[in-house]
Amino acid sequence: MNHAGRAPQALGSDRRTCPRTRFSVPVDYLASGRVYRDYVRNVSLEGASIGGRDFFIPGERISISFPLANSPNQINGEIVWVDTDAFGIVFKSVCPKCKELASSPLEPVEEHPVGIKVALRKGGKIKRKRIRWRRSASTDVITYRLYWSADAEVDYDSQYVDLGNVEQAVLPDDIPFFPLSTGTVYLGITALSQAGNESEMTRITVFLDFTVPEAPKQLWLEE
Repeated sequence: MNHAGRAPQALGSDRRTCPRTRFSVPVDYLASGRVYRDYVRNVSLEGASIGGRDFFIPGERISISFPLANSPNQINGEIVWVDTDAFGIVFKSVCPKCKELASSPLEPVEEHPVGIKVALRKGGKIKRKRIRWRRSASTDVITYRLYWSADAEVDYDSQYVDLGNVEQAVLPDDIPFFPLSTGTVYLGITALSQAGNESEMTRITVFLDFTVPEAPKQLWLEE
């Protein structure tokens, strides 16, 4: 993947206003032609902040993946602010991992780090949801594109992720920034050919419940 062509801009207050969830989870990212491993500090539906580096430039392209998620995909984005001990990115798109991020991990990571169970964006354990579809009969399909919308009927302008030549996706593992909320969600799936042409969309409306119950208030041992 080519990350050349930076668009430097002055440091500013362009920080995401969307509500964020705080946690610490390892992340691999490709920027400035190198792969790094650091930790995400917080995340929202629009972007995230990552700690540990201070030499990137706002406007620089970045691709990230979560080694604990075991997902074949990466999130592409743009660095929008930089501090001395962290930088912020805005999410742009999702695609299959490039060879740099798909290679062996830089260093071992804990299988279950403190405070992290299944979901990457909120505490607690969330039951996985599996989405399936029948493959296209066309022989030149190279990837399937999943669209979603929580506000209105899904269409080609909705958020999407390219999942590869597969026939299922697991939420939230395969789509780290899928909205983990409760309510009606509109989903659509299309097939893309090697020439870049996209099929008509097959749609479904579902109700998803990702609400984590409130934790017990106290825990003690009685003799």
